[in-house]
Amino acid sequence: MNAPEVVRRYAATLLDAAEETDVLDTVRKDVQGLLETLSNSQELNEFLSNPLIGPEVQDRTLVAIFDGRVQMLTRNFLSLIAQRRRANSLVPIL
Repeated sequence: MNAPEVVRRYAATLLDAAEETDVLDTVRKDVQGLLETLSNSQELNEFLSNPLIGPEVQDRTLVAIFDGRVQMLTRNFLSLIAQRRRANSLVPIL
């Protein structure tokens, strides 16, 4: 599976889950906020794209940063992205 296909699948999964749980508007706002945060933080981008930082550390860090600030579905999605070693693709997925 190529990179664009992976990005599309993860994005579609988030949208589908948001629709199914009736939190689509909230998740859209979360995505906008996440994209803004990522565009303003070179340090966070470097952290997420660093292959030497394991998925557990990326997961804990994303949860620590965004827990209570985004909808639970969004937070769980960020956790999934980190655990599956896709944090370096977070911006295109969002």
